[in-house]
Parts: sequence; structure tokens; C-alpha cells
Amino acid sequence: EWAEDRLTQVAVGWVLGCVFVRICEDNSLLPDARLGGAGPRGEEARAAQQDYFRQHPNHSDRDYLHDVFRSAAAKPGLAGVLGEGTNPLWLTDPSADACSELVGLFRATGDDGSLSLDFTDPSRDTRFLGDLYQDLSEHAKKTYALLQTPVFVEEFILDRTLTPAIEAFGLADTSIIDPTCGSGHF
Repeated sequence: EWAEDRLTQVAVGWVLGCVFVRICEDNSLLPDARLGGAGPRGEEARAAQQDYFRQHPNHSDRDYLHDVFRSAAAKPGLAGVLGEGTNPLWLTDPSADACSELVGLFRATGDDGSLSLDFTDPSRDTRFLGDLYQDLSEHAKKTYALLQTPVFVEEFILDRTLTPAIEAFGLADTSIIDPTCGSGHF
């Protein structure tokens, strides 16, 4: 049971790592696209992978994804998300074939040629990451009490508490306590 939970966390780490990299790439938060993207960014990612394999002809897509994650983790603020020792994806490796499927998934296109998974978001809303994590990992739900507060509940509470407080006292004199105590979005 312990091993199964651990492997689930590793698998979730690999999927969320790819999602996180693609979010950063799709929203130009990383200078170079390495996993995927629309139009020129997708072409740039495929070219980066070809360059990697020219330099490392005996490597697999698993090695390439390791390099992608390490490169992203080297950027300011991303070591805590993708770094070795902080993300369970580094605990063990999926097969090279599984990694090829992951790369293919994050580059897949629909019948019209558009990306099946496009994470471009001008507002840079990351709430769906928490939703995805809670849905992918029963372990995270149980261990960390990770259960996102539904948006309609958040809006209901904030409309009746924070909005009136700001109106009454002004933004500068209003303070709040995170009702989720840091375990989720609110």
C-alpha cells in the first residue's frame, strides 16, 4: 500500500511537472519553449528536443524531461516547485516509453491543428492546478486535507465579509485571515 501511494505521488509529480512547465511556456514565463506550445513556441520546443538528442544521442525522452525540469527549476522561484528534493517526480522514473507518451500528450493537436492542451491565460489563474492535484491524488486529499473550496462558496463568503469590510474601513485598514490555513485556494 505504501509503495502504491508513493508511485502514485511520483506519477502525479511527473504529470503536474509537465503541466507546470507548459503553463510557464504558454504564458512566456520561461524564455525558451522545451515541452510544447502553440505555433512558433511548439516548433521551438520540437527544435530544442532535436538539439538535445543531437548532443545526447543515447538518451531517451525521460532524460529530456529531466533536463527540461532541471532547466525550469534553475529559474528564480521554480526550484521549490520542480527542484530535486521538493517534487516527488525525482523519487523514481517512469519508463522511457511513458515519458514519450507524456511529451506526445503535451504536444497533441486536435483535428483543426490547434493544441489539445493550451494553458495560455492572460490572467495567469492557477486555481486549476490545485483542482488537478486534488483530482489526481487521493493521497494529497487525505494527507494534506487538500480540497479546493468551490468558487461559488468563496464568492459568497467574500461578498458578505471582505467586500463590506473594505467599504467600511478602507483597503489599507482591512486585514484578513486565510480561512483555508494555507492548504488550498480561497
